[in-house]
Amino acid sequence: MALKMRLLNTKKILVESFPSEESPEIPDYAILSHRWGKREVTFQEIQDRAPSLQGTEGYEKVLKCCELASSVGFEYIWIDTCCIDKTNQVELDETLPAMFHYYRKSQVCYTYLADVPSGDDPHEKDSKFRTSKWFTRGWTVQELVAPLYVTFFNQGWEEIGTKASLQKVVSEITGITSQILLTNYGGEISVKDRLAWAANRETYEAEDKAYCLMGLLGVSMPVRYKEGEKEAFKRLQEEIDKLADESSTDPNRFDVSSWMVPETPYIFLIRKRPAGYPSELLNEMAQWTIKEHVEEIRLQFGGSGHSGIMMFRDKRGRRFAATMGVHNYNVWCDIAVNLEDDNIKSLAKEYWEGRRSNSRWNNLDRRTISLWGGNSVSLAIRKGRVGGQKAYLIDISAGRDFWLDKVGPGC
Repeated sequence: MALKMRLLNTKKILVESFPSEESPEIPDYAILSHRWGKREVTFQEIQDRAPSLQGTEGYEKVLKCCELASSVGFEYIWIDTCCIDKTNQVELDETLPAMFHYYRKSQVCYTYLADVPSGDDPHEKDSKFRTSKWFTRGWTVQELVAPLYVTFFNQGWEEIGTKASLQKVVSEITGITSQILLTNYGGEISVKDRLAWAANRETYEAEDKAYCLMGLLGVSMPVRYKEGEKEAFKRLQEEIDKLADESSTDPNRFDVSSWMVPETPYIFLIRKRPAGYPSELLNEMAQWTIKEHVEEIRLQFGGSGHSGIMMFRDKRGRRFAATMGVHNYNVWCDIAVNLEDDNIKSLAKEYWEGRRSNSRWNNLDRRTISLWGGNSVSLAIRKGRVGGQKAYLIDISAGRDFWLDKVGPGC
C-alpha cells in the first residue's frame, strides 16, 4: 500500500494531505518526537485556527518546530498531535502501523526533551538527559531507531546533540547498539532483541505496549483500545506468525536491510566557515563548486565511501583540516590538527588506511577540537534543503586568524 499522510505546512501552519492531485509525491519533511504535555494541539484546532490555541504550550511547540524546519529549507513537518484526526477510527487503524515508516522516511527528526534543562551535559553520569522520561516511553523506541537523522533539543529548544554525536550515551541509556542506531548493522535482528528494546517502557494506554511494536516488527493490525494488554499482545503474536508463514523464514529473525533504504544524493553546502579563497582546488571524486567571492561552497560526492577535505591555515603556518563524507547511510566528519604537511591527498590516504581515526565508521556529525592559544574549532552537519535539493548544511567555526587555504577530495 502506498504511504499516505498529512503534513503541516511550516509557513501557513495548516495541515495538507499527500499524495494529492496537485502533489502526487510526498514532499521531503521533518518530523517531531516528544512526550505529550497537558495541552496539545488537535487536527481540528489547527485547521479551524482556533483562537484558544494562542499562547498554549502545545501551540508554541508547533510553532517552534515549524521555525526549526523552515530555517533549513523544509516546507513541511509531521507532528502526531495535529497531523492525525484522532476522532476517526479508520484513520487511527491506518496511521498507527504506518508511523514507523513516517519516521523512517523523514529527513530529520527533532526530539524535544521538555525535562532536560539548559546547560545539562549528557555525557555526565547524573545528567538529566540520561534520566529523561522520553527514554522510558514505548512509542519513542521507533522514533529513535527509524529516522536516519535525529537531533535532540532541551526544554529551551537549544540543541543538545544528534543521535550520531551522542551515540555512545544513547546506547548506554537504551541498550541499543550504535550500529543499529545508525543503521550500520548489516545482519539480522531477532524479534527477541526488538522486544527487549521496548521492555519496561511505559505507555498511556495498556494496549499501546503492543501497538508501539508494530512498526519495529514489520506487522500491521487494527487498533482496539479497551481490548486489554494481554489480548493486544496475543493478536500481535498472531501477526508475527502470519508474517513468518508468508515469507517462509524464521519468525525470530528480521533482516534490517528491509528498512535501510539508501538515500538519494545530497549536496554538502558549506554555509559558515573562515574566510579566504583556496589557493588549491582539486576536483576529483568530490566535486567542489565555489561561487564568486566564496559566499557559498558546494560539494557533491559520487556515493558512499567518498569524502572531501577543507584545509585552513593561519599566518604562522599552523593548519587544521575539516573532513566530511558519506559512509553507508550516514554522514561523518572529522577535524585533524598538527598536520605534518599541507598535502590533501596524503591526509586522505591516512583516513582511507585507518591511520588517522575511525571517523568513517563512527559517523559523528559534530566535532569540536582545541587549537593553539586557547582557541577551538567546531564542525556541525545539519540536514536541510537548498534550492529544491536535499542538502547537508555545514557550519565550521574557528578563530579569526584562520582562513580557507585548500579544498580537495578525501578518501
